Amino acid sequence: DPKTALVDTIRETPDLVILDVNMPGMTGWEFCAIMRRQSVTREVPVLFLTGRSEVKDRITAMQLGGSDFLAKPFGAQELRAKVRSLLQDTDAEG
Repeated sequence: DPKTALVDTIRETPDLVILDVNMPGMTGWEFCAIMRRQSVTREVPVLFLTGRSEVKDRITAMQLGGSDFLAKPFGAQELRAKVRSLLQDTDAEG
């Protein structure tokens, strides 16, 4: 449930959020936009992991404050590398 996850994200401030664009009740775009408006989650990295792979989807993700984008299908090694990179970037900033 994206709405519950959003409340939990704002309350507990995770190190990283992985979002699909297509979710029930709220899109990943909406979720990310709300996160970026909250002071506690503004800087949390967001990785979009989705079946949408058009250039316009990648651009939208970045315009909304997404940190990275990975289209399905993907390899586990690529996902791990992106997660590590985003978490290291966060560590370097903090």
